[in-house]
Amino acid sequence: MSSIMKRLFIVVIVLFVLFVGFRIWALLYPDWLWFKSPAINMASVFSTMLITKIVLGLGFGALFLVITLGNAFLLWKFALSKAAEINVIPIYGTNVNLGKKMIIVAILLLCLVLSVIAGSGGAIQWEPYLRYTNSAQLSFSQVDPEGYRDPIFGKDIAYYVFKMPFLRFVRGWLFLTFLFLTAGTGVIYALFGGTSSPKKSKLSKPMRTHLFLLASITLFLLAWGRIFSMYELLAAETTVRHGWVYGVGYTDAMARIPVYKIMMYVAIITGIVFLVSIFVRKAVWLGIGGVILFVLISMLGTLIYPWIVQRFQVEPQEFDKEKKYIEYNIKYTRRAYNLNNVTGTPYSGTGELTLEDITENKAIMENIRLWDWRPLRDVFRQREARRPQYNFNDVDVDRYIIDGQVRQVMLSARELFFSKVKRESQTWVNRTFVYTHGHGLTMIPVSEIQEGGLPRMYINDIPPKIHDPWKQEITRPEIYYGEGERVSFRSEMGRLPYIIVNPGSANPEEFDYPQEDRDTYTSYAGIGGVEIKSFWRRLAFAFKFSEDMRNILFSGKINNNSKILLHRSISERVRTIAPFLKYDKDPYLVTSQGRLYWVMDAYTTTHNYPYSEPMIEQTTEVMQYGRATGTRIREQRIWGNYIRNSVKVIIDAYDGTVDFYIMTKEPGQEDPIADCYRNIFPSLFKDFSQMPDDLKQHIRYPLTLFMIQADKYSAYHMNDAQQFYYKEDLWQIGTEKYQAQGEIAAVEQPVEPYYLILQLPGSDKEEFILMIPYTPYGKQNMVAWLGAKCDINKDGTLGEYGNLVVYNFPKGELIDGTIQIEAYIDQDEEISSQLSLWSQRGSSVIRGNLLAIPIKESMLYVEPIYLQAESTAIPQLKRVVVSLGGKSVVWGEDLQSALAALYGRSIPTRIDQEAEQKPAMVERDEVSKGLAGQAIEQYNRAQEYLRNGQWSRYGEEMNKLQKTLQELQKKAE
Repeated sequence: MSSIMKRLFIVVIVLFVLFVGFRIWALLYPDWLWFKSPAINMASVFSTMLITKIVLGLGFGALFLVITLGNAFLLWKFALSKAAEINVIPIYGTNVNLGKKMIIVAILLLCLVLSVIAGSGGAIQWEPYLRYTNSAQLSFSQVDPEGYRDPIFGKDIAYYVFKMPFLRFVRGWLFLTFLFLTAGTGVIYALFGGTSSPKKSKLSKPMRTHLFLLASITLFLLAWGRIFSMYELLAAETTVRHGWVYGVGYTDAMARIPVYKIMMYVAIITGIVFLVSIFVRKAVWLGIGGVILFVLISMLGTLIYPWIVQRFQVEPQEFDKEKKYIEYNIKYTRRAYNLNNVTGTPYSGTGELTLEDITENKAIMENIRLWDWRPLRDVFRQREARRPQYNFNDVDVDRYIIDGQVRQVMLSARELFFSKVKRESQTWVNRTFVYTHGHGLTMIPVSEIQEGGLPRMYINDIPPKIHDPWKQEITRPEIYYGEGERVSFRSEMGRLPYIIVNPGSANPEEFDYPQEDRDTYTSYAGIGGVEIKSFWRRLAFAFKFSEDMRNILFSGKINNNSKILLHRSISERVRTIAPFLKYDKDPYLVTSQGRLYWVMDAYTTTHNYPYSEPMIEQTTEVMQYGRATGTRIREQRIWGNYIRNSVKVIIDAYDGTVDFYIMTKEPGQEDPIADCYRNIFPSLFKDFSQMPDDLKQHIRYPLTLFMIQADKYSAYHMNDAQQFYYKEDLWQIGTEKYQAQGEIAAVEQPVEPYYLILQLPGSDKEEFILMIPYTPYGKQNMVAWLGAKCDINKDGTLGEYGNLVVYNFPKGELIDGTIQIEAYIDQDEEISSQLSLWSQRGSSVIRGNLLAIPIKESMLYVEPIYLQAESTAIPQLKRVVVSLGGKSVVWGEDLQSALAALYGRSIPTRIDQEAEQKPAMVERDEVSKGLAGQAIEQYNRAQEYLRNGQWSRYGEEMNKLQKTLQELQKKAE
């Protein structure tokens, strides 16, 4: 190689290194600025993750480089340097002599490239490594003193959760490394290492020592791997006749584990034999025989032998063989999902719900949710969006203290979707500087209806208008950080681009909200964002967003006061800060002290909890079979087989500040995984006691966790192994009929969990509860309902928050399930005919969620019916169906009129102190007004029956009208 070529080569290498270094700087520097910005202030979190990745990447890469270079040196010394020339595949009939220098350069480059790959593999193990090194004092004995060790190997569960993942990776990394080196060394010695003789080719003693030493290390690592193979059975699935059981089963314990132990011993002995072969040539055949024996045992012992044991020992007496292991599965699954603390209570469900019960439980009746989030979101989008770029992504349920009473409300954030802006206005300047934020929220009470079937507003319009009885002003309604646009229906992460703001600008450019005669503009005044106050920062962000590089570098709108707001999707934001947590798909909005906050639930999980059934998500796919269509249910494992909602995340919608709070419970209910993360990132987590009191009142039990627990509890409420094995008392979540917008008919689907304000049996106060009903598997009657408590103590401590309660109906009683109530609705001539009539008049009927509400010892069923006319496209709440079961259903224009039809008199749902103190004459007047309204409604229904020729129903309604008029006359006397 000439001197010019050498210099050119060096220049190319230097330029390449500089380019790679600059790209790394441009990638990391903006993130470092973001982590240490005032709104985040978590530079130590970023540095811990980054330094750990660098150390592991360099460590594993350097170790691989040392091992491979050492191996290459021995190969060169013993074989390659002695080769006279290296011939490659003939090119045009000639053999190319590579030369020794080219061989050395090629070896070095190969080792470097492989070291980078090996190092990157080590870098991505930063989280298992940190969990491994920060869990020394952690034990699951704090959570469960009796069951903190696995029943097969007797190890603390902390070993499988914190230690094993990283050790398993190290073992696998070393094994693949030495397997590759052993195979490569063997091939090279076979090609270039032999010393010719008339009869055969032999390896020299140094070659033999080198090769057999590599083989021994590989075999020892193979033996180490069998230990992890045994441990992994603790979280594997075992087939039994009636389904799956998770963890070590009889066949595993009696066949697979002994075989793995034998394989481990065979590998160790074979490795020792190869070491002996260094000195005793003939022993190598024993080593080769050991390898063959290992392979045969692996094939026969892990496949055929377990099949024989399962087929001829287990299946003929399966329950007797598997009983002990089924008990382990039940015990540890209940602990993994915190189901062992579920409080079970008998609940008759057969009590008669009287008029007095209704009036005494006015707090419950005032908070029955009549609005489903889907039609309500359509109402918000049609009436409250105001401009095309505004949209409502979701509708959340919460509760607030209003006029001294707890009221359940539904609220939704008015977010800005840039994709809705007119296409010709979708420029980089508009996206980055003008359309920067959403504005305000809409809030309604869950049970009140205005004229025309629309919800009553507590907060609406833009800027926010406040209506009685809501008293709190929204002083900071701007939403710079939100859920964003969902990329797809199943997408968890919203899409919100970065924006650039100019705080304190004399000429604000950010569109704030529209007015009748002009638009209002503003400039950002929060602490969020990263300052772009230097050329280097602008250059770094230009490379980070390379598609906008030219705009960022040369825009005259960016000055020394400019700030760039990144990670504005709250899902992306929290995942960037703490990617090791799992996050709920449904963050919800809270208003507190005039500001808007997002609350997001975070979970700690693991895949390595012994004997626990994994979380399984079912999805339904529509399949096309020729001209016919069908559905297929797909199952996929998610997150692991252990879960705790140990962290609540609060995000300020204006500033973007993020706070992670550990949900500390009383001793014995800690989460060791959360404690481990607190050890790793002490500056990241705050105690729940540090959360502002006003925000504490709005934490709620998360839907995702509740659904996972409800699904598991449907089977794992059975503690008896025999009962569990035969599925004698298997439950399933109740079903309902839900008719969405545009659907021709209602579709049966599982009941969605719903929040209610209830007074639980035996309690003297109303509580915010998340609940769901159960039915026996394959049947329709209700067998139980599960609830999760959402309220904390008045002193700000968690108290009973998160406690699960299950109310079991008597075995001998048949309590109507939700789908049975749906059948009664379909069978009611008046209701079904009216729904059909509405559907035929160009309107879309929407049947909402059916709520099964426990009151006293009775069940009240409520289902809203919406009507969406083609002319308005705004869903209107037209009817409310109520039932006490027993095939009896009635409906009315609102809950009050439906209850009036149920009991034959008007039922006030809001009784304030002033109304209770009115004279008896005023009370009679109110009752008379209710009866008069009922009479008018009965008369209108009778006329409709008359027009439709339904003479029998007309006669029945006229009889009802006569009785109502007679009662009205008595009240007037």
